[in-house]
Amino acid sequence: MKQHFKSTIIFLPKVIIFGLALLNFFYIKIHISPTPINANGKISFSAYTPWYETSDVSVVWIILAASLCLLISKQGSYWIAGIFSGYFTIVGLIHIFFRKMTLLERWRAIQEYEANIFLAYEIQWLLAGIIFSATILYLIREFARKNCL
Repeated sequence: MKQHFKSTIIFLPKVIIFGLALLNFFYIKIHISPTPINANGKISFSAYTPWYETSDVSVVWIILAASLCLLISKQGSYWIAGIFSGYFTIVGLIHIFFRKMTLLERWRAIQEYEANIFLAYEIQWLLAGIIFSATILYLIREFARKNCL
């Protein structure tokens, strides 16, 4: 009974993280409009195109792949998940720390800029950071287990 409980506690965060990445993927996928708006027989494009309707949507696919690699629970898949999520985490940290904008100003700008906070690009950085942190913890655990045995 103890072993089953211990394995469940260790595996559960991976499932939750994969669920968040899957929910993020479907949420973004739902909000992508397939074609431009057709007004009076003419195709009109909006003046502002959100990031998730551009070619940057590959970020969502890569975050989903990183969470899937984390779920696989092998040392090689941890490395792949760390590389994928680490790249976007570093990009997010660079954008946060090297802009002349405090975190509070960025938060206010996101709220004014996006009608829906979950569609902000910064959420992708946050999710990548969660996956990267979990990957590092599981890699440390994997190394400690192999070196102790």
